[in-house]
Amino acid sequence: MVEYQEEPWYADYANYLASGIVAKGLPHHQRKKFFADVKHYFWENPYLFKKCADQLIRRCVHGSEARRILRHCHEGLYGGHHGAASTARKVFDSGFYWPTIYKDAQSLVRTCDV
Repeated sequence: MVEYQEEPWYADYANYLASGIVAKGLPHHQRKKFFADVKHYFWENPYLFKKCADQLIRRCVHGSEARRILRHCHEGLYGGHHGAASTARKVFDSGFYWPTIYKDAQSLVRTCDV
């Protein structure tokens, strides 16, 4: 049985950095934003990394991997079940990045049954 894999949020960045292909059909303003953003990313096969505003390099993740990382940072054996901001900070400190970390952390904390 083949499991459906969602396309990563960073697919356009990875495709451009790995092969120079830009997504077709982007309006001018989105194309301009894409080229402004892509300079903060670099491809090291098989991963995409982002140089964040704090000048640290973090690996880009998505989907179930991001959810596992978030859950681990929230429920870790070293102390957990903190608020959303602390959970998101632990994700950043662990060296991972995705654009909805804070929203996802708030959602996880809200639904945590502990």
